[in-house]
Amino acid sequence: MKPTTDAPVHSDLPTFDPNEQLASVFLSNVTDFKTRLNLRAVSTAFLLAEKQNPSTPLDPRTTQTFGEFCEAAGNFKKSYEWFKKSVEQDEGQSARKAHSMFHLACCLQNGKGVEENPNEALKWCVHAAEAGSPDAMVSLGLTYSGGVKEDKAKMVMWLQRAIAQGDRPEALVFLADVYLNGDEVDKDVALGVEYIEKAVDQGHHMAQCRLGMMHINGSEGVG
Repeated sequence: MKPTTDAPVHSDLPTFDPNEQLASVFLSNVTDFKTRLNLRAVSTAFLLAEKQNPSTPLDPRTTQTFGEFCEAAGNFKKSYEWFKKSVEQDEGQSARKAHSMFHLACCLQNGKGVEENPNEALKWCVHAAEAGSPDAMVSLGLTYSGGVKEDKAKMVMWLQRAIAQGDRPEALVFLADVYLNGDEVDKDVALGVEYIEKAVDQGHHMAQCRLGMMHINGSEGVG
C-alpha cells in the first residue's frame, strides 16, 4: 500500500503522539476486568513518560500526566521538570494548574528532583491554594498551625476553605480540636463536635474513635 502524503511532515518536531487516555488508564482502569491489559498499558505509559524530554512540545494535560507518571516511577527530577512546564504552559487558574503547582510545592519542600527550598515551596503552595487546590489548602492550614510560620487566623481560614471543597476529614478533625480546646479561637464545643461528626461520616477512623470516647466519657456536646 502506498503511504499517504496528505498530512504535512515536520522533521523538526518529535514524532511521539501523546495519548490522552494514558492518564485514565493509569488512574481509573487498573482494577477492572481488563486489569492485565491495563497494567501493560500503564507500564508502556511509564516508559514513554520517562523517555520523553521535558522540552518536548506537548499539551498541558499530557505534560502534567507525564509528571505524575515520573513521580510514581521515582524519577523525581523529571517529575519536577514536567510539573514546572505544565504550570508554565497552563494559562489562567485551572484545577489542573493548581494540581501541578501543589506538586511543585511538594518537590521543593521535600527536595525531590530539585534542591530543597521551603520558602519557594510555601510560595507555590499559596499559589496552588489560591487556584483552588484543596490539598494545598490543608497543607497551608497545617503549616500555619505552629512553628516559625504560626498564624492561627490563616490556619483556620485555609482549613475551612478546604472543608468547603468537599471530603477533607483530616481538616475537620484538626479544626475540631481547635474549637473544642479554644486554641487561639473562641471555644465552640458545638462546632467542634459537628466537625468530628462530619469527619466520622466521611470515614475517618481516628474521628470515629474520638467520637466514641467522647460518648463513653460523657463529654460536653455529645449525647
